Amino acid sequence: MPSRRHVLAGGGLALAGVAGGHQLVDGPISPGATTETDWPMARYDSAGTGHNPAASGPKDGVDVAWQRDRESPMHGLAAPILVGETLYVVGRGSLVAFDRTTGDIRFARDGRYWSTPARAEARAYRHDTLAVSGREGIRGVSAGGGYAAFGRSIDAETGDRRWTYEEQTYFTQPIVGDGVLYVLTDEGLLALEEAS
Repeated sequence: MPSRRHVLAGGGLALAGVAGGHQLVDGPISPGATTETDWPMARYDSAGTGHNPAASGPKDGVDVAWQRDRESPMHGLAAPILVGETLYVVGRGSLVAFDRTTGDIRFARDGRYWSTPARAEARAYRHDTLAVSGREGIRGVSAGGGYAAFGRSIDAETGDRRWTYEEQTYFTQPIVGDGVLYVLTDEGLLALEEAS
């Protein structure tokens, strides 16, 4: 038999839920999409729903807008993400940014990346950061380049690395939600501040 204290606590919690507490669990953590066509991380959001509620599918048949041959600097090993007008793809030892309309390569960044990138807001930078895991750890790569900072030039055409978190462990693909970058390691769950 529950104690009076437990009944009162449960009643108070239920009343808080009716009075507006439903916002505490009101869907998945925001993925940070800026347009209705953005797909900022694998499976769209941090809950992994694979659903963008603001987007609609094609009404008629579809046509191929562009494609890359096997000689391009990437070979799709991880799911691509779309942020604004740029499609980011990881594969064959590089991160490649394509123009979503023409398929032109905006930049390619060499590295041992193996996960789908996740878009992370970067208030300290002009462009957002792409968090991607690899053999050596987690990398923060400029989504659009940047500008000179702390005496180190960040080239807008190459998408130079912004930060690195190195550990001798296995990292899963990162997800981003509410200002925190999450990645599962063989040691446990790792959370890094998105603004880093």
